[in-house]
Amino acid sequence: MGPLIIALLVSANSVLLFSGLIIAPWLSIASCSLQFILIAALLGWTIRGVLVLFRDGKERESFLVLMTAVAASISGFVGPFMVLGIEDSQGIHVHDLAVAFYFSVVTITTLGYGDYHPHGWSLLFSATEALIGYVLLGMTVGIIVSYLAPKGFLGNRIG
Repeated sequence: MGPLIIALLVSANSVLLFSGLIIAPWLSIASCSLQFILIAALLGWTIRGVLVLFRDGKERESFLVLMTAVAASISGFVGPFMVLGIEDSQGIHVHDLAVAFYFSVVTITTLGYGDYHPHGWSLLFSATEALIGYVLLGMTVGIIVSYLAPKGFLGNRIG
């Protein structure tokens, strides 16, 4: 239950962040800091929750918790990337919602196409999102393999 509540807080703070762009810029900067703390809490609760669920033999539930955390992380980083801006390949600062979402997905999956890159304070957010991506997506692969291996879906390659 903890990761879901924090995921909702991350989403609510994203709305606050976007409204801060329109109402008051200082609200967006404060919201970026809060977003960083919320996402760190989300990661901690997610890892703890997944380990407890996995220990209890609830692989499907742990997979759903991980996917919720990945989705919340992606949406949680969109706001800071939009507020702080991202540079395109020509060095132009972009503050677009679609580009921020695209950059967040590319960053959490650690693809790194190179068409957009962070600058300034968005470097901190992108590095953090990449580390979160390593952890969450690595745990996801581990859960999928541990779920499929005993059922014989992977053949004799594992186990």
